[in-house]
Amino acid sequence: MKDPKIKYDIFSPEELDFEKIIEKYFFRLPIEDSVILIKLDLFSGLKSLQSGATANVNLVSDLIGALNKKFPKKIILAESGNKENVDFLFRETGFEELTNEHKNVELLDLGKQPLISFLGTEKNKFRNLEFSEKLLFVDYFIDFSSLKLNIAEKISGCWLNQFNFLPGADQKTQLQPFSASLTLDIFKLFKPDLCILDANIIIGSMGPVEGFPIKMGKIIVGDNPLVVDAIGSKLIRIDYLKIPAIKYAAKKMRSARKISRLMENIKSSDIAIQNISALHFRIFRTSFFISRLAYYINNLAYFLFLGGLALISIGGKDLVTGKWMSLNNYYKIAKEIITKVSKPDNLLNWKIAINKHVKEKTLS
Repeated sequence: MKDPKIKYDIFSPEELDFEKIIEKYFFRLPIEDSVILIKLDLFSGLKSLQSGATANVNLVSDLIGALNKKFPKKIILAESGNKENVDFLFRETGFEELTNEHKNVELLDLGKQPLISFLGTEKNKFRNLEFSEKLLFVDYFIDFSSLKLNIAEKISGCWLNQFNFLPGADQKTQLQPFSASLTLDIFKLFKPDLCILDANIIIGSMGPVEGFPIKMGKIIVGDNPLVVDAIGSKLIRIDYLKIPAIKYAAKKMRSARKISRLMENIKSSDIAIQNISALHFRIFRTSFFISRLAYYINNLAYFLFLGGLALISIGGKDLVTGKWMSLNNYYKIAKEIITKVSKPDNLLNWKIAINKHVKEKTLS
């Protein structure tokens, strides 16, 4: 029996009707004069529509046509850089032409200035990560992705498409070992109102870039990228709890039991699919583990450096007796410096804080 609190639908390409989908998923939401951002999945670069590797421009065009019947002020097609320049990808994959067909459509490279820092909270894994400032002025988010086997993540789809809100290929490469926790944090910032997972043609075997296309003939729609991807994984006979990023999020969101009940209603496809090699997958996951360990060791080294600087500048007596700050605050600072994921230059703020304290103490 379908859980009424979980909204999802599975269509064949012939059954797909975006007008009905919008009526269902944007029910009571005022689309007129709104700004809608469609987060595309162009990660795999210059691939044909028949490859299943990248967002289908024809489907996106149909979606825009249906949305425009509700008169939004602006529709933004967004992606951030990976292997290729984003403007080049928009042009070569046909998305640039959509700006001529629809006058309220614009393209957005999520890595271009202006960027704005999100500080994060104590519950977030990140501190001071940058995102496009234009995301602040969006009313509704639509996550439009393709289902692919992924040699490092088991599968990729709408959930990991959230990770690509991060600007720039270099930053994403650096932070990929933390993709599970960061994707959850980004989801909470830019929670999509509609998720569309194109599983008509999927990439098998060595995905998400080099695999071969497999005809599945399904398109999954929902309001939660975690659920949509879990359904996609069931269709290709992969246990969603064996997908690292989805398992992590389901546990943190305490939704694993609910999703597992939902999976009982989803029938797997009979199509033969060659799954990711266990050896290749384990090699990538081990590399991620070592990268995370190295990151934390580097943070620990910097924390010890700051501790030495504070000991010399402020004095051991003031530090130990709590004249500078309480022992509880020391613990919070240590935890934040060592365990948080942030831009490298953000750690310099602690050095500045120590120097500022020394200067104020000297003047007094």
